Amino acid sequence: MNVEISESNISEYANQRMKQLVDQKVKERLAEIQWYKTVDNAVFDVVRQEITVSIIKNILDKIDRKELVSTISTSLADMLVSKIYED
Repeated sequence: MNVEISESNISEYANQRMKQLVDQKVKERLAEIQWYKTVDNAVFDVVRQEITVSIIKNILDKIDRKELVSTISTSLADMLVSKIYED
């Protein structure tokens, strides 16, 4: 049995196969992105429903104001020094 395969047939098959593989990878990636968007939306909905003004006020009442000011001041000072000495 004599089988002849031309270079153009090989190229055509390779291009077709490559297109199939790329399409498959793109579909997988789009499905993954959609899944992450769905999870993000679900988390956002739960947080929006569960975090109320009273909960935020309760949390803020429990925070030591002097410690908070000290932490913020230190963080801001560290960031400023990092920016100054960055170059």
